[in-house]
Amino acid sequence: MKLQNKYLLLFVLLFLTSIVPRISYSQLLTIEEISVTHTDTNSFDEDILISALGINESDVYKPQVLGDNIYKLQKFYFDNGFFDVKVDTNVRYDLIEEEVYIKILVTENKHFRIDSLIYTGLDKVAGNTERLMRKIKKIKAKGYYYKSLIMQQTNEIIDLLQNNGYMNAGIKQDSGTVIKKYDDLSDPLLSVTINFTGADSIFTFGKTNIRISNNKYGVESELMKKEIAYKEGDIYSKEIKLLSEANISKIPIVQSARISPYEVNEGKVDFNAEIILNKKQRSVLMQHL
Repeated sequence: MKLQNKYLLLFVLLFLTSIVPRISYSQLLTIEEISVTHTDTNSFDEDILISALGINESDVYKPQVLGDNIYKLQKFYFDNGFFDVKVDTNVRYDLIEEEVYIKILVTENKHFRIDSLIYTGLDKVAGNTERLMRKIKKIKAKGYYYKSLIMQQTNEIIDLLQNNGYMNAGIKQDSGTVIKKYDDLSDPLLSVTINFTGADSIFTFGKTNIRISNNKYGVESELMKKEIAYKEGDIYSKEIKLLSEANISKIPIVQSARISPYEVNEGKVDFNAEIILNKKQRSVLMQHL
């Protein structure tokens, strides 16, 4: 009797194995449908979420790629203030049609607000620059956290500093923005600390050396100097430096111009203006001299 039961069990297993479709390693499956289901709140349109996911219907299905892209979707939620989001997947295979159906399951959980925005490294910024800096308020008090607004406000402050003498202003590479959640509070709040660096010294423009690469036609450096928008002794401004580069580049014989610091002496910065000329015939070049 026991032997008969063993044979019966073996028969059933072989039968099930024969009728259950198996994925061949060489079989290519395409994504027929991607859908998003929310278990709690729904803050974004499905099209936005699928775009953030980074895969599309009709793409070839690759499990590893899906796993990587789920991380991208989680990061999208993190960047928009949902730090406790949970993202799962449910994949259904239709091996006869060689298709897969992907369902994304999202639990958004809490949407965090900014309780405090803290700057470090700006203690020596004073005068009109400090007053202008305080007017930069892309982030509202108790507003929801959005990485894009943090970056926008940070970049505006850096631009302001670099256009008012603080040539080396930026944020720390290893800890530029630090986010701290208040887990012990009932309200989903957090603090954002932006760590600035290089905002402790004001620089002025020094001399600018014109260096024309491969100047076989003898183009005069004075032609380039006329387009420089700053004078020696002016407070350094990145905006004015870029304007000078643009002015020089507008000269028809110039292909490109780049002004870079090469020496600093007691707060005065000397620059090199690297000029590359267009590769034109001498007769054409001479018309613009």
